[in-house]
Amino acid sequence: MPAEMELLDVNSTARDVEDYLERFDIWCLTKSDMDDKKLTAYFLHFVGKEAYTLIKNLVYPESPIDISYSELKKKVLQHFKPINFVAAERARLNMLTRSHSQSVRDFVLQLQTQTAKCDYGAQLEDQLRDRLIAGIQLPELQQKLLLCPDQKFQTIRKMCEQYEDVKHVAKTEEAVLLNYSKRNDSRMQTHNKFKPRTNSRAPNPSIRHLTNRNSNSMLSSMFNPSSLTVQLFIIAVYNTDDFQPLTIDISEGNSIRAFIEPRIHGYSNR
Repeated sequence: MPAEMELLDVNSTARDVEDYLERFDIWCLTKSDMDDKKLTAYFLHFVGKEAYTLIKNLVYPESPIDISYSELKKKVLQHFKPINFVAAERARLNMLTRSHSQSVRDFVLQLQTQTAKCDYGAQLEDQLRDRLIAGIQLPELQQKLLLCPDQKFQTIRKMCEQYEDVKHVAKTEEAVLLNYSKRNDSRMQTHNKFKPRTNSRAPNPSIRHLTNRNSNSMLSSMFNPSSLTVQLFIIAVYNTDDFQPLTIDISEGNSIRAFIEPRIHGYSNR
């Protein structure tokens, strides 16, 4: 008969023995017409000489071949998994809490791995649910979970995963908006850098204030080539008639003087 499973190592940990027995159960499902007698025979064959000797001592004075597979399985587990071992694993489970850098899904997997060593039997689902609520380390979520104590583990698990997913999406959106705001601020600062600075406290100029000065000297300075742009800007903004912006054709200097001079003198005589 071909060896379809490896030998059972008598120096294995309790977890390794559990895995071996689970794999043997799966292998048996692939065989048809498998009665209890054949289960025992296959099991005793696959475990190997050292494991067979151990099993023989565990069931003495009976013969291993005369005992059902389920009974042999229980004897083997009891040998590798004593009571103090189970108590230690349960203590480790009760101390598990999710670290702030650990995802909810990783924490759930850690809980499931540890509870598999605790032999809770029918209480497995309840223990998983309670430990998930106690160790999730998210106060806001814990308050919501405590309001539904009768929910099953899978329901609580789904709620925790959805909560984490929503938080992740919200955090991502916040980062996107923050980056967008920073880019806009940077663009505004670059734009404002090239604007001329003005004294916000300085009083608004008025045409009367301008006309209180000597009109001739002011007109002379206006047509000084070095200040032509600035002076034309002032006149364009403060029209002497209705204080509305006006457009001046600056193609000829004489026409500009002819347009401005009567307005300056006329306003100063008011």
